Parts: sequence; C-alpha cells; structure tokens
Amino acid sequence: MTVDELLAASPSPVATTTSTEPPGHAKVLNDDTVSPGWLGLVVFLALVVATVLLLRSFRHQLSKVPKRFDDQPPAKPPGS
Repeated sequence: MTVDELLAASPSPVATTTSTEPPGHAKVLNDDTVSPGWLGLVVFLALVVATVLLLRSFRHQLSKVPKRFDDQPPAKPPGS
C-alpha cells in the first residue's frame, strides 16, 4: 500500500455535512454555525439581575453609614 492509498482510506479529521450522512452527525464548527443560544441569554440575564440586586443592597447599606464620623461622641471604654 502506498501513502496516497492510506491517506485516501483514512477518515478526514474535519467533519463535513452532506445529505448522505446520518442525522445527528457532527457539523463543521465555524462563525456561521456557532452561537451562544438560549443558554447564553439566560446566563447573561441572570448576571444582570444579580448585579442590579447587589447594587441595590450596596446602596441600602451605604445609606446606613453616617456622612461624617467625627460628629459622634467618643465611645465609652468597656466596663465604665
């Protein structure tokens, strides 16, 4: 057997789609066939909602902090 015959008989490492291939056969992945899909949209929206909730919580916690700390009387030492 020659090298050319071996190469012709070996399967191609790149999957191609034709009408003779069975359903569910792997497709060639490129920029036209790959997209984030619905899962990507759901993950993105979950991150947006989590960010909004964290920012609301952060704003609420900051509203509890006094504007200036030097206006408060000094704290009493424990036990006095």
